Amino acid sequence: VRTNRLPNGGMVRTFTDITERKTSEEAIRRAATHDPLTGLANRTLFQARLEEALANAEASRSGVGLLLLDLDDFKTINDRFGHAIGDEVLVRFAAILSRTLGPEDVAARLGGEEFCLLVHATTAAAVHALAENIRLEFSGTDPLPGDFGPPTVSAGIAIASPRPETFDELLRAADELLYRAKDAGRNRVHGPELRLVA
Repeated sequence: VRTNRLPNGGMVRTFTDITERKTSEEAIRRAATHDPLTGLANRTLFQARLEEALANAEASRSGVGLLLLDLDDFKTINDRFGHAIGDEVLVRFAAILSRTLGPEDVAARLGGEEFCLLVHATTAAAVHALAENIRLEFSGTDPLPGDFGPPTVSAGIAIASPRPETFDELLRAADELLYRAKDAGRNRVHGPELRLVA
């Protein structure tokens, strides 16, 4: 609403509908912080939320769980069935992650077939159980064409201790455990590993 006062004491008031502009601005803001395919947070937003959670955990002496998840044989899926099927698998997995979220948790697609889940103030056993539930639900989805079977996922888990941690430290710890899961045969969860107080 704009109001222009006239010299004779009157006024002219103009009403403009800015719904389209606001919708466009919101779309631009969302594109900067979310993955366009899955709708999950992107790496930038996930890192910001994780760093905030780590700072709060230090103040409250509570824990933060990080699940790093990687879809098994995803390159083979893309090569054999094409990117349309590959995208469908990514969206299917993102939907499972979204259903598992607590009110303060954050799921993100970091890139390619790699996903992250931030879990607030929970025990190591609870984080591991959550990862197993995700793995089992995903491996129980519809099989891919031919004899490929259902897609699977491997996960590595790290738990931040109540001391100063960084995004890179926690991600590196989870990444090491993820690759142990891959080396052990895939479709499994390794961790959580407690980052001990120095």
